[in-house]
Amino acid sequence: MRTLTISGKIGIPKLREIFNAIVDEIEFEKEYKSAEKSINLLAGSKFMFRTGDYVGVVLLIETNENSQRIEVVSLGGGKGIFNLKYGAGKSIENSILRNIETVANKMSLRFEEE
Repeated sequence: MRTLTISGKIGIPKLREIFNAIVDEIEFEKEYKSAEKSINLLAGSKFMFRTGDYVGVVLLIETNENSQRIEVVSLGGGKGIFNLKYGAGKSIENSILRNIETVANKMSLRFEEE
């Protein structure tokens, strides 16, 4: 799991576009809202040739008035009796966060990884 905190906001449509470009397809999407914040959950999977299996990916976006906290979690995708993952999940997490950081930089938003 990796977490990125952004001072400011990247729109949910742009984050959905980034996520969808990395995973094979968005399989589940849900938004939860309260007066103080909104939470968006995107889930998908990607077939990884290095393991010959699918890796599940979840993007959790917590948006409040001044910032966004984005968590990327990968799961599954292991191979064989020892469930070897060969870094497949971490590779997907890195790709998603790298793309989000690129967009944040273009929008002149400050961000930090926790």
